[in-house]
Amino acid sequence: MGEDSQHTRARDHGGDARTQAGDLRKFATRALALAALVVAGHAAVLLMPVEKSSYLSAVIDKQARLGSLPSPKLVFVGGSNLSFAVDSARVEREMGMPVVNMGLGIYAGLRFMLDSVAPRLGSGDLVVISAEYQLYRGLYNGEDELLEVLEAFPEGLRTVDWRAQAFVLARALPTYIKNKANRLLATVVQAPDPHCVYCRRAFNQYGDLIALSGQPGKDVATMAMFRSKGEQGPIEDEAIRGLRRFVADAGARGARVVLMFPAVPAPLYEKNRAKVDEVYERVKKDVAVAVLGAPSENTMPAEYFWDWVYHLVPAGRDVRTGVILQRLKAYLAASAARDAESRD
Repeated sequence: MGEDSQHTRARDHGGDARTQAGDLRKFATRALALAALVVAGHAAVLLMPVEKSSYLSAVIDKQARLGSLPSPKLVFVGGSNLSFAVDSARVEREMGMPVVNMGLGIYAGLRFMLDSVAPRLGSGDLVVISAEYQLYRGLYNGEDELLEVLEAFPEGLRTVDWRAQAFVLARALPTYIKNKANRLLATVVQAPDPHCVYCRRAFNQYGDLIALSGQPGKDVATMAMFRSKGEQGPIEDEAIRGLRRFVADAGARGARVVLMFPAVPAPLYEKNRAKVDEVYERVKKDVAVAVLGAPSENTMPAEYFWDWVYHLVPAGRDVRTGVILQRLKAYLAASAARDAESRD
């Protein structure tokens, strides 16, 4: 009886092992099938036509204008703070030179913003860099928005440093695919919004976002200025080197570069003063560029802002444009005086 019991237990154990092995094979087969479906689904989204009415697709028009303007021209470079902050037609009238506002999306990264503009600069151009503080802290190489920008503007692939950005772009791919699928789905199930703000047609021919007419400000004073862990990290040496490289490249092409920090709500500047002023001090120390105004001189009342800490309503844009013009005129007058003095 004891021997029979051992044989029975052995047969049962063998049967259990075969059952477990079969279950494991089924699980592995289903997991592989699911993975294949996910990969196929992602590939299908990637291969779908570019949705060219989105906010970031405005890069097409901005780059076209940049390439078409003769020198000397005035070029604003930065993230979405510029989209909402500049009345370029007024700047063009008062400065007497054609203007293009290249401001778009912070998560495209400072590298793309600078490197996509540099080859199109010429003698006598004036570049105003207004880069959000996060672009110096964790966002130099961009995130998912860079993939959307590159899809709309494939020429921008020339700006990609694959050694530095391959991992960044790979990590951002799932978010980009999800966002693209949502945008494409929205075009099918939703009627077009004639008053859309975050869309390509919200911009005018200069690159200014003009769709906020009549919109009141919102309570942005309680928002987080530095939102992700990367944005809260140290200043990136790579960002400082990239800024230095751009200034040198622009100078070699006969263009001048100035830097003006973006407008932020006064309460949020006070709350984030240490991080903000650290960027200012680092740029002053390590980049040979004229800085027009300290961060403390680039604050505005919170009621001038719309849905984020850098997005001004039209009343705020009007005030900010006046500040920009005042500083640019003062800078050019001082430069002319120095040039005349050096000739004498």
